[in-house]
Amino acid sequence: LSMLKLDIDGNCRANVPFIIVRIDDDGTEGEQHVIVTDENGMIDTSASARLHTNGTNSMDKYADGGVFTDTSKLDPAAGVWFGDSEPDDSLGALPYGRYKVYELQTEQLASEQINMLESRIIEITRPDRIVSLAPMVNLNTDLTSEASSAEGNDFIAAAAAGVTDTVHYTNLTSHRRYTMETQFVLKSTKEVLATVSKDFYPPDGPNGTSTAGDSVTLEAEIDAMGHDGDFVVACDYLYEYVMGTKILIASHADMEDEAQTLRIPYIRTRARDGRTGDNAGTVCGNAEIIDTVTYANLSKGKVFRLTAKLADAETAEYIKGADGEDLIVEQTFVCWNEEGSIDMPAFEIDSEQYAGKSVVVTEELYWIDEENGDEEILMTSHVSVDDRDQTASYPNIHTSAEDENTAEHVGVVTEKTVITDAVRLSNLIPGQEYTVIGTLVYKEQFTDSKGKTHKSGDAVPVMEESETETTFTADAAEMEIVLSYVVDSTVLEGQTTVVFEDLIHNGITVASHADLNDEEQFVHFPGLGTQAVDKESGSSFVTKGTEVILEDTVSYSNLIPGMTYNVKGVLTDKNTGASIGIMSESGSFVPETADGTVTVQFTVNSEEAGTRIYVVFEDLYLVKDDGTEILIVKHEDVDDEEQTLYSPEIGTTATDAVSGTHEAQGTEKTVIKDHIGYRNLKTGEEYTVSGILMDKSTGEPALIDGEVVTAEAVFTADDKNGYVELTFEFDGTELVGKTVVVFESLLYEDLEIALHADIEDEDQSVNIIDIHTSARDAMNGTHTAEWDHEAVIVDKVSYKGLTPGKQYTLYGIVMIRATGELLVQAEGMVTGLTEFIPEEPEGTVEIIFTVDTEVLQGQELVVFERLYEGSISIEDTASAIPIAKHEDLNDTEQTVTVPVKPKPIPDTGDTSNISLWGALCIMSMVLLLQLNGKRKRR
Repeated sequence: LSMLKLDIDGNCRANVPFIIVRIDDDGTEGEQHVIVTDENGMIDTSASARLHTNGTNSMDKYADGGVFTDTSKLDPAAGVWFGDSEPDDSLGALPYGRYKVYELQTEQLASEQINMLESRIIEITRPDRIVSLAPMVNLNTDLTSEASSAEGNDFIAAAAAGVTDTVHYTNLTSHRRYTMETQFVLKSTKEVLATVSKDFYPPDGPNGTSTAGDSVTLEAEIDAMGHDGDFVVACDYLYEYVMGTKILIASHADMEDEAQTLRIPYIRTRARDGRTGDNAGTVCGNAEIIDTVTYANLSKGKVFRLTAKLADAETAEYIKGADGEDLIVEQTFVCWNEEGSIDMPAFEIDSEQYAGKSVVVTEELYWIDEENGDEEILMTSHVSVDDRDQTASYPNIHTSAEDENTAEHVGVVTEKTVITDAVRLSNLIPGQEYTVIGTLVYKEQFTDSKGKTHKSGDAVPVMEESETETTFTADAAEMEIVLSYVVDSTVLEGQTTVVFEDLIHNGITVASHADLNDEEQFVHFPGLGTQAVDKESGSSFVTKGTEVILEDTVSYSNLIPGMTYNVKGVLTDKNTGASIGIMSESGSFVPETADGTVTVQFTVNSEEAGTRIYVVFEDLYLVKDDGTEILIVKHEDVDDEEQTLYSPEIGTTATDAVSGTHEAQGTEKTVIKDHIGYRNLKTGEEYTVSGILMDKSTGEPALIDGEVVTAEAVFTADDKNGYVELTFEFDGTELVGKTVVVFESLLYEDLEIALHADIEDEDQSVNIIDIHTSARDAMNGTHTAEWDHEAVIVDKVSYKGLTPGKQYTLYGIVMIRATGELLVQAEGMVTGLTEFIPEEPEGTVEIIFTVDTEVLQGQELVVFERLYEGSISIEDTASAIPIAKHEDLNDTEQTVTVPVKPKPIPDTGDTSNISLWGALCIMSMVLLLQLNGKRKRR
């Protein structure tokens, strides 16, 4: 047995593990044990250097092929012993034979990337031999590399690409087996995209030395798709084999080494609307999209081409142009900087078809290989439907307008109505600011009650408290904004309003919703009209009865078919404006069309209700699904003739046309004026009032020569209340002593609408009266007067038809028949006055006249009588109107004659008569002067 001392030319460092391997006779490697170099870097197997028995072969368990696994266990004092015998410090550790020594890899050696030592085969033939393995030198191995594309560029396509890595090495042992491994690593994540390796044997070194430097080229295919803008680094690892184990001895994996780095071209885009300047697209027929492409990791001086297409973000299908081909724009450029940007030509599209959708710009970058016939090689693309930067989002607006009270498209007709407009916005860009502006417009043209025409699409005036505009920052793609319009909807009865909205972004209208036919934008304001009639007469005049049916045909307009409604009505007194407590309703109905009619009936006792003008007030209600009724429109116009019903009345005052009293003298031409007062007529209409004279005593019509006495007048009512007059002319001599009562009937288009026929009504009654006289001298009772300065004439007046118990005054005057003048004597006119109260309709009364008949010889005196109602003084007779008179100069019964006295025989020479006649002449002149004076005073 011999010991082995291995001298490694002084270059082996201390505390380094080696393994000694015995070569069997057949040349295979046999028994092997680990030994650790001493402090001098020597391997000494003698017992004097380390006892064989000290930890014999204890280092073996840390040997794993060519690697020592735990450097903390390295022990230079651990002994080595070959063979099956027990260790003996007096003997050598190695039996004679052939051996080989290998340096084992450790963590330290690996980090220092030094070449592993390996000896030649050593022959042990004698003891205490020291074997030198020179030259065995630990040399650092250096690696450098250059990575390139298959075409030799410093950039590669993002898709599958061929790459080459040329690795340069130094200080390897010639003809020894090594493995070079290259990992193509993604710089950002350290992901290994591809790994390739190659075994090689270094050639002889310079001048036949055993160490050499050279290079190894490795090629691979990598897929860098999805990693555009990143870098691929070729990381190189050099392995050698120790005892058949591949050991890493050198590496070059510097992520910052540009020589071993390949660039993956990068493009990113920012699509923007040509009007807004950002990703918020404008919905219009000629929208523009401008795409700015940012690139990086290109190679200076190379020629590239960018192509861009538009795709539907939802379906990912490409958008076609007018020619049916994919809509595409392109730009060719020379890259003067590794990074930069390019504005692509604008896309032009009809974006109205993309409202509520988004379109995405996709790009492809091609390298034009000028050295190979301008072959185009796709370097990278940017196709991402989720990339907001390359997306143009076209918003959409949907609205639902409703009345705040009904929560339906049914509007309430009031002086202050609130319409809420729920504006549903889609495809907004979160974080961007928008403004919604709403406008309420008329759906159709109409002319209002003041004659003003409103055109379709014109704005409806709204009140100040309306909220028709709001600005907000979108916090989601889908949002709802509520606008409100406060309007006086009384001017909108029967009309429909439509809400229009504009969506503003960056001062640009990007979307509008202005559809006059979109029912979701409608609010229907119902119209209500009524036509009230008396059901029996079919007119607006109420018949008399205890159960009179008044029927109101309610015309509605602008309802929403399919919804449920109810009409409720109440009868109102036009004169007071108050309800008379009679109500009714149509009951729930569902119209099939927007316009139609429904009937409401009221039952009244018109005999008890009295004279009045009814106005039917109607209310239209919307009936909700839960039965709740909401008042949506009223029709309460006391001046609306269509909803007015008349129950008129007439009252009369019949009087003598001459005296104006209820007593008329029955003459051959008696005239009675009937003053008829009417109430509650429909103005502007033509009416006929007819009257007939009734005999109060019989209750039958009064007859003159067998014929009834009637009168008729046609008039137009200028006011609801007024008067009209009838004139009855007839021969009253046949009715003297009777009381006639005027019955009246008021007609409208042959319909009797009022009647006044009360036989006991004194205002309608006229007594037909007459007086007759018989004037006689009081002394002789004849029509011949006595001669007397105070002769008395008695006029006996017979009357007929007077009212018992009523006071009358009979006034008489004396007339000179020959001249027809009043008789005036010394006391003035000769008159008589008698007041009386008859007890019966027929009777007589006397008037006394005192007359100086002495001066009236040869004259005929006629007594005229006048009958007055009430107590009348002589002075009042000048102005009062008599109710009857008897003034006939030829009536012998009223005449008293003053005879002429016989003349006495005159005495010759007697002059006394001359004095008498002179005195008479003077008296006559005085009386005439007095009479003329009284006439002047009257």
